Amino acid sequence: MKKNTVLILLVICSVNLCSGAITGRILNADDSPSVGTVVYDLTGKRLQVYNNKIMMAQNLPRVITGFDGKFTFEDIISGEKLLLTRDMENCCTLNEVTALVGRDVALTAAEPARLKGTLLAGDTPVPDTEVTATLISKHCNFRYYHQAKTTSKGRFVFKDVMPGEYGISVIEEVPQIGCCFRSVATKQKRMTVKPGEDMAIKLGGTDLPYLTGNVTDTAKTPLHGVWVSLFVKDQTESPQQQSQVWSCVTDRKGNYTIYDIPPGEYSVQCLRRLAKNNGSRVLKDKRTLTVSDVEGIRPKNTLDISIDKSEFMPLEFGQKAPPIKSKLSDGTPFDLSAYRGKVVVLHFYASWCGPCISTMDDFDKLQNKFGDKIVVVGISLDETVEEFSKFISKNPPKHLHLHDGPWKESTTAKDYRVVNIPTSMIIGSTGNIEQMDLFGGVLVKFIKTILSANKE
Repeated sequence: MKKNTVLILLVICSVNLCSGAITGRILNADDSPSVGTVVYDLTGKRLQVYNNKIMMAQNLPRVITGFDGKFTFEDIISGEKLLLTRDMENCCTLNEVTALVGRDVALTAAEPARLKGTLLAGDTPVPDTEVTATLISKHCNFRYYHQAKTTSKGRFVFKDVMPGEYGISVIEEVPQIGCCFRSVATKQKRMTVKPGEDMAIKLGGTDLPYLTGNVTDTAKTPLHGVWVSLFVKDQTESPQQQSQVWSCVTDRKGNYTIYDIPPGEYSVQCLRRLAKNNGSRVLKDKRTLTVSDVEGIRPKNTLDISIDKSEFMPLEFGQKAPPIKSKLSDGTPFDLSAYRGKVVVLHFYASWCGPCISTMDDFDKLQNKFGDKIVVVGISLDETVEEFSKFISKNPPKHLHLHDGPWKESTTAKDYRVVNIPTSMIIGSTGNIEQMDLFGGVLVKFIKTILSANKE
């Protein structure tokens, strides 16, 4: 095998910072000099390396090793450094070293590895599917990964892989409203890639239990493109930190099958982006499940899921606005029904929400512009009345305000299906929902339109 190099070097110094030349020498595994290797200074920079190709490295300081494998950085400051070296075959290695001005850095390049694998669903090869190998690195500004698509027999190969700890993920596309598709990991496994070795990995194809079922709405309509995921119950790790992911995406008939699940207790989560009116919403559903290991090879578990989509969708235009009875910031009773015959503009906000605060002046101007023809009401979803009162005292309102927080417990936010803030709701003179999520000039134009229609 060729002795290739690429080094990512973390230079750690405990001495006083000083500027000067940092020199070093890069050797291959057989102690021969690594000639023509590019060394990049990544300190304070972000960099991605995809299939051993460096992405957007135009502004990175760099030098090249000579015939003796030596390199020199001039006018560089001692301290913690992150260096990347890439040889003439574009291969990489990760090393942590100490480099100081006036001292040589000696580096030995590890041989790259070759990783080949097979992707299976049950015993069936999975063709034309993207598999990603991502280096698990503590350097948050650096991302190193390989990608490949499986063949008709479910096989994939990663060549010249830098040694280290990797997460091997199967990437599938989830249909999204308004943005076509979103890539999600439906299978994940960790492994250590060793220098200079040919390594094999099998994703799937075990005798562990599997889970199958159907996802529909309450009208029994199949929900396709739903990302169904299993997480170990009560675990504290985020999905990105987990060593295993069990998930899949429902097909056009709402069917799904997840293989290779160890018996145990799981949280089942469903996710898909939905659309309604002029906006979009995210469907989220969560429940628990026990995966059983009954007798037999690859035991089958079944879970059919019915989701009430209405809980996640915006209110229909033309439907009656839900009632609101509360108290305004000055203690005056507020009843939405008392304003029948006028156009009412509700806007939901919180004092900690920057975009909400930036729109507050627009709603003041809106009330001032149209006077008693409209009523503008700000509904605070702050956690406490004290937070709301503090905000109001610092920002005396020029339109009506009331508190109905905290958000998770707000009856009004639930009735109006508020999933993001700021959110606006325009209620016509008949008490029906006319529009939502309009701001600024667009909102002013719409108010003019419905006021003109009311005159007619």
